[in-house]
Amino acid sequence: MKRPALQVVLISAAFALTTVAIGWLAVPLLAVLWGLLARREERPGLVALLAAGLGWTWLLLWNAAVGEAGELVAVTGGVMGLPGSGFVALTLAYPMVMAWGGAVVGGAVKTRTPRSKPNGVDAATDNESPVRPLLRGVIVVKERTWQVREERRQGPRPQIFILNAADVPQSEIHIRPLPGQVITSLDEVRVLCVDPDTRVFFDGSGKRWEARIVIASTDAGETRLIKLLSYEAGGQVFEEPYPYTDGLGLRTDDELRELLAGARKSE
Repeated sequence: MKRPALQVVLISAAFALTTVAIGWLAVPLLAVLWGLLARREERPGLVALLAAGLGWTWLLLWNAAVGEAGELVAVTGGVMGLPGSGFVALTLAYPMVMAWGGAVVGGAVKTRTPRSKPNGVDAATDNESPVRPLLRGVIVVKERTWQVREERRQGPRPQIFILNAADVPQSEIHIRPLPGQVITSLDEVRVLCVDPDTRVFFDGSGKRWEARIVIASTDAGETRLIKLLSYEAGGQVFEEPYPYTDGLGLRTDDELRELLAGARKSE
């Protein structure tokens, strides 16, 4: 049995049983509940209409088998000027209309009820990624060409851009926008590249290192340090004074290797 037909049969049984239990008021109440639970593509109004008609048909057949429903239908139909079949049709139309209306009301209530969002996710987040394509292209920073390789945008977290140097593909820049800032152009990426979050480079033996600028507080005030971290498990970490006034994005790999060599000597 296909799903829609099974739904009609099951819900019709529910209509019949609840009508016997509490009377005709069960029809609109159960229909509203079905409208709240059903998906729009399941056509809850039509399913409720058919199920109510089938459920009350079962009740009429049961009454005809155990009682005097047949005589009642004939007498009542004569009083109303209708044939017996016309009275039966009118009797079935009553719950069908109530069930259809209840399901429609339930579906409308569900549609108007706002869905709750996870903590920290606002309405703008839902449409963040599909609005525009990811940024791709080439930028030049201090006569060095960088290729925007990857842009990550995951839910409410900020964008992270990963760039590779055209001359040394293993050399990378990782940049993250300021809080609340959304990057929409390569020019904005270029500005952030001057002082990125992270620079990735390789030493003379081919080991991968990560360089970051950290701010340390001293008696003389704040000073900039360069933090060098090895990618190897349990790798080395060095912190040395940063000897330049500009950012990591303007440093060459050779300059970073010189800083690493100096840190190793002073260890």
